[in-house]
Amino acid sequence: TTTNFILRALEDGGDFDDAVRRAQALGFAEADPSLDVEGWDAAAKVAALMNVFFDAGVRPVDIDRESIREVSGETLRALRSAGKTLKVLCTGSRTGGGAVRLVELELDD
Repeated sequence: TTTNFILRALEDGGDFDDAVRRAQALGFAEADPSLDVEGWDAAAKVAALMNVFFDAGVRPVDIDRESIREVSGETLRALRSAGKTLKVLCTGSRTGGGAVRLVELELDD
């Protein structure tokens, strides 16, 4: 929720830090949002699921991560005009490891 909120605010022309403060005021961003912003929260969830379902023995530090911190509103608006959006996607596999990535997705009509 936090990352989607921030990305949407940036797309709408907002400032990163203002978006974080609004998310905190609404009660869904942590006082220190870096775990969400830097992908650590998602990495912990991916690692936990991989360990439960695949007995993978991985730690959050083993998960490749991408941060939303450097994403610009300009990039998000360009994607929107091309019929796409940017989302954080978490993956994990029995053999391929895990990742928290920024991916471009097609918008639904």
